[in-house]
Amino acid sequence: MLKPRALRTVARYVEHFERIDTTQGKERREVWIVFRDEGESLHHLLYTDDATTEDGPTTEGDDDGEAVSSTVDFGARAGEGAGADETADAPPLSVVMPSRFWHKIKADSVDGASEAIREILRQVLSSLAELHSIGVTHRDVKPENLIVSLRGVGSEGRVGTPLIRLADFGSADTTPIGLPPELWPSPLRRPSRAELTTDYESPEVIFAAQPDAETDRSAAYDIWSVGVMTLEIIIGTSKVWGVSDRARSIIEALLPQEDAAVKEMAFTLRSMADLCVFVPELGDELPTADGAAGSAEQRKARRAAKRAGAKGQTADAACGDAEMASSLQQRDPHGVGLPSASGRDLLRRLLAWEPTERIMASEALEHPFLQPSEEH
Repeated sequence: MLKPRALRTVARYVEHFERIDTTQGKERREVWIVFRDEGESLHHLLYTDDATTEDGPTTEGDDDGEAVSSTVDFGARAGEGAGADETADAPPLSVVMPSRFWHKIKADSVDGASEAIREILRQVLSSLAELHSIGVTHRDVKPENLIVSLRGVGSEGRVGTPLIRLADFGSADTTPIGLPPELWPSPLRRPSRAELTTDYESPEVIFAAQPDAETDRSAAYDIWSVGVMTLEIIIGTSKVWGVSDRARSIIEALLPQEDAAVKEMAFTLRSMADLCVFVPELGDELPTADGAAGSAEQRKARRAAKRAGAKGQTADAACGDAEMASSLQQRDPHGVGLPSASGRDLLRRLLAWEPTERIMASEALEHPFLQPSEEH
């Protein structure tokens, strides 16, 4: 059973109901899950497509606020909870940019991470630590699935302390706490690659030997997703794995006959290398979900990514702490990055390439970077 503090960081279920959708020419059974309306998604707070938009609440919402609905489509997968992409209704050509909320928490920062950022990490990791301890893996941690309310305004006008609730257990590997077991059929079908949020996938899933197979995501997958989310908050973009125009052009030239999936794989590898995340140095093989050797396409993508490195950089150039600090600073619109050495250490451990080497949620909570009384 979850402890009271952990229950405060999970979206609270109210009820569910069914309907049949026939809009796509065939009947699809949908289950709508109703959660309490307790804030806005972190994604909505971090980004805006309108410079005049108000970016989020300034005070904590009513603890017994109105319930809101989100859909579960059993024709597609086992479940879909709260936290759907809130940019879905945005104009097709809208430009998403960091919000005033993001700029504010960056301005509040002393070492590249304000107390608000640390508190977000503490609460998310605390929730995951409790879930993992009872055998629940969320498997879709991302800003869209974190519901935020801000409790007042901090000293000197700084952003108030956030209260975070983890929502959308539609990809969870077992019935989430507080939701009816019948919403998670047994045996539970794992989501396929087409149903995943690819920007937050870990290497062992991205580079699986059978990329179209249903994927088994462990607690280490959740930790990788937290690392990607942390990068996202630091550099102010939901497209963390972006590459320079130069690298993109080189990869396109090296893989002229390959399909888009192979090129995207190479772009992702190059971006990971640029952010000091992609660390395997020898050979052409990549780790796969089942331990099998990488495909020919994966080897081509790896070679192209290595050759698209910065001018003068060797294929397997060392990427130490100073290089990571410089890369984060260059990607941050504020030019700050993450100056904290302990912060970068935690980030590296969240984004360890090998899943067995990633820090566990409970261990991460003890990291010096997340201790309020420590120097960072």
